[in-house]
Amino acid sequence: MSEENISKRDMILKVVLDYITNHNDYDITIREIGRLAGVNSAAISYYFGSKDNLIKEASKYYYISSNKIFEQLKNKNIKPRERMILFCMNYSDHILMYIGFLKAHISSYIVEKETECEMEDWLGTNIEEIRTTIKEHTKILDEEILNFKAIQLISSMVYPTLMNKYKDVIGGMDYCNYETRKKYYESLVDSILNI
Repeated sequence: MSEENISKRDMILKVVLDYITNHNDYDITIREIGRLAGVNSAAISYYFGSKDNLIKEASKYYYISSNKIFEQLKNKNIKPRERMILFCMNYSDHILMYIGFLKAHISSYIVEKETECEMEDWLGTNIEEIRTTIKEHTKILDEEILNFKAIQLISSMVYPTLMNKYKDVIGGMDYCNYETRKKYYESLVDSILNI
């Protein structure tokens, strides 16, 4: 496949992610995707086969791009605390960029009877990166405690961002504001890394 084809394919995936982000659901037609991406419906069928497959590929595209952020946790040139704060800020930027997609995707996982292997693999691998970073700083060996702390971190990142429209009820803080998030994540990371 040529670079032109790869970039057109990625452009279609980005259009789908942007649409879902702005509409909080998967209710888009192939014709609308084509119009927004500037391609014909045949091109979408060529690359993806069906709308369902396109949505699955858009999900993979989202998770692949988020994996790059989790990779930051492996950078041993930065101390664990600073590495985790940097990760939190970059991952929350990513969440905010695709907030509607994440809401729609989480909703679909909640109501689906079966889970997708890609989601399980992504979650397991990336939670392990968080556990490893916590362990490096705290020297905790208890896997259960490390797991609790990793889940606390990721949940404490996602929840305020997803619920930001209710900011007046959850403390009046705007978690979309960069400075508020930075202060919040510094406090969060310090509490997670506290033995």
